[in-house]
Amino acid sequence: MNFVKIINWLRSIELLAGNVYLKASERFAADQQFSSFLSRLWQDEEWHALLLAKAIQAIQEAESLPKFGIRIDSVTKEEIEGPFKKLYYLINDQPNLSKNELVNFIVEAEFSEWNSIFVYAMDLVANFNTDFQHTAASIEAHKERIQKFLEDLPKEIQPTESLAKLNNIWKKKILIVDEDTSFRSFLSDILKRM
Repeated sequence: MNFVKIINWLRSIELLAGNVYLKASERFAADQQFSSFLSRLWQDEEWHALLLAKAIQAIQEAESLPKFGIRIDSVTKEEIEGPFKKLYYLINDQPNLSKNELVNFIVEAEFSEWNSIFVYAMDLVANFNTDFQHTAASIEAHKERIQKFLEDLPKEIQPTESLAKLNNIWKKKILIVDEDTSFRSFLSDILKRM
């Protein structure tokens, strides 16, 4: 996959996620707080999709591009796309979708490699276009918003997966040496999950 194809793929995931969150907010409209949270996630994903569209334009206008140091294979693509595709189906076709099921899908999707790849790609774009230097902060705010909401949920709809795992708490240290700072950050984020 070349750089533009990867950015386009990431944008398609952001748009799919946004669509899922919008439909979910409508589905759970009776619970104003829950619906409002889902609506905010939809707005975040729409913003991320817009950033990626601008990144594509910046890439096309750039004189030279940095090397995209990772490959996105079919397994990774399916791990990232799968939860949203399944959730889209459940929201549209399963009237009994519970809040707990929805929360578990959000955790599975949002704390996958998806956001790490997004940050890595945007860091590379920021290397030649300063307009994109603060996109990592946008993703971190998005993840923090999700974590805070999950922590405040009633026990019966808390995610199955431990929040400690989501917070990337780990005890071992690994030294990552690479001259590419974007790749170092990406690799660090991925290794924290293991």
